[in-house]
Amino acid sequence: MRLVPGVALGCAAMFLCVPAAAGQKPVTLQALCANHFHVAARDVSVMATAVPLAREGSPGSAALVRIADGSDGGNPTCHLLLLAGRPSGPGLVQEALRLDTCPHYDRDKKSALLSRVALGANRAAWQMRLQSQRMDAIAKGVEGQQLWAMAAKDSAETPLKLIWSFLSTSFTSQGDARMNQSETCETPVIQGGSEVQGLTLTCDTMAMLGSLPKRERIVRKFRWTGEDFQPD
Repeated sequence: MRLVPGVALGCAAMFLCVPAAAGQKPVTLQALCANHFHVAARDVSVMATAVPLAREGSPGSAALVRIADGSDGGNPTCHLLLLAGRPSGPGLVQEALRLDTCPHYDRDKKSALLSRVALGANRAAWQMRLQSQRMDAIAKGVEGQQLWAMAAKDSAETPLKLIWSFLSTSFTSQGDARMNQSETCETPVIQGGSEVQGLTLTCDTMAMLGSLPKRERIVRKFRWTGEDFQPD
């Protein structure tokens, strides 16, 4: 089915897609993603959407989606999608980038964040946060993950790629509190004016020293290399 970009009239729900040609039914963003990944629409969750910065003047947008169709060992997969139009009228999926972290449970997907951030005066990136939890039967506890990441394109002709990511891991034991540990990171802060210089990431950590928790606040610094962020 060929989708025609445009503006939908009478769209009743969020993420309702553009009207197609005469005689064709409007397509939801969820259904558009299902067609792109060749899965059923019920297996697709749109977790977050974002639009470019006003200065970019772009008609496109982006979406974070979760695919849970039972493949890949039963683990869901998450993807950053670049769309040709706005979330209310995406038209088509231009690119998809698979992410390493994805919520295992439906309640966790509600914490996903997606935004457009400036990297100096002439660059921008899609910034994401994903959180996931899963039961670890061997360790007898719950493992949690928090992913902060940024993705961008070097030019219109190059593919979308990750330019920075940081994964935090936490663990809560069901029987031995001495195994508990956690790390939670705040929104990364980008440094620079007309040119980006780097970013800082502030994280609160906790580790057990015997039966007592030791808490620490850590500030990590990353420098801009011209292509991506690397630890400073």
